[in-house]
Amino acid sequence: GDSRAVDALAILLRDSNEKDDIRKDALKSLRKIGDKSAMPAIIDALRDNDKNIREEAAKALDKLGDSSAVPALILALEDVEDDVREEAAETLGELGDKTAIPALLKALNDVDNKVRMKVIAALAKIGDESTLEALKKIAEEDVDIHIRAIANEAIKLIDKRRTQNGELVLSLIHI
Repeated sequence: GDSRAVDALAILLRDSNEKDDIRKDALKSLRKIGDKSAMPAIIDALRDNDKNIREEAAKALDKLGDSSAVPALILALEDVEDDVREEAAETLGELGDKTAIPALLKALNDVDNKVRMKVIAALAKIGDESTLEALKKIAEEDVDIHIRAIANEAIKLIDKRRTQNGELVLSLIHI
């Protein structure tokens, strides 16, 4: 069954003597299976020596959709490789856990613009009003026109959600 496959793949993933491409394939298979029992092995893979394994681990955690991965993904926002930071930001946005907001706000200052775009998108997906001030600052002051545009879109999404929630509250009051 799936659980035996998950266990075997997790062991393979953790085997540092195994070739990296085989370990990456094991990680991709774990992502496809989507069994949460693989979470500890995938979270450990976020600290792997191979950047491709770390990047794939962040993608896999997105698929599993479990917010217990948030602390490890927050650490991955500081990875030396920009591809890993990008995936970590994207996954944090997909998970939508508000505890990631302080780390995402810090990551708005990342040196890589692609990472910053993913961070802004993540903040928009989480949709918390506490991020509006930081996003407005970027929308007004950032040197990169693309970053400014994405920040403006994020602000619109958060404002739209706030308006919809306000209308919902008002309609509930009138019931």
